[in-house]
Amino acid sequence: MNKRKQEIERRKIVNLIRASNRHRDCLKCTRNESEAHIRKKFEVYLKLLKDGWEIYSEAIFKSGKRADIIAIREGEGICIEVLESEKYSDCLEKLKNYPKQLRCMMVKTLADVERMEL
Repeated sequence: MNKRKQEIERRKIVNLIRASNRHRDCLKCTRNESEAHIRKKFEVYLKLLKDGWEIYSEAIFKSGKRADIIAIREGEGICIEVLESEKYSDCLEKLKNYPKQLRCMMVKTLADVERMEL
């Protein structure tokens, strides 16, 4: 994919996120998250950052749904959910409501972060 096409695809993905919630390469956490969840999210964030991805955390889609992390690189977008206390089945249901343009992944352990195929 050439650079122009990549930028067009990147913009399409960024436009899925509410304009007021587009904080690029910023890791956001809330008081409601457990320390373990925040640590895992940070590990995912670091891996993505080192691998050259553009990152949006706690990204709220225009539909109102919120993703732990959205990452964009070379016109491709991925959505990553960090599982801590949430059930796998509940997360699968949640992912069904995310934009279809994004490839979705779930991370349960720190070892999963190391094995992430990006």
